[in-house]
Amino acid sequence: MGKGYATEASLASIEYGFKKLKYNVIYGAADIENIASNKVLQKIGLNFINEFAFKNVKCNWYELKNNDYGA
Repeated sequence: MGKGYATEASLASIEYGFKKLKYNVIYGAADIENIASNKVLQKIGLNFINEFAFKNVKCNWYELKNNDYGA
């Protein structure tokens, strides 16, 4: 079981992206088979958008809009 480092780092990155860099949307992607990464992306609030292939690897695409952040 993980120690939460990925979640903590991801949340800090999202906060930095929205508050300091003024991004409107932050995207994330993970290999479909990487269950832990997909769980982190969902846990930190990103919403599943679609599946796509990158170099013949099936991946999940996520996004979080600034107006949904912290809601």
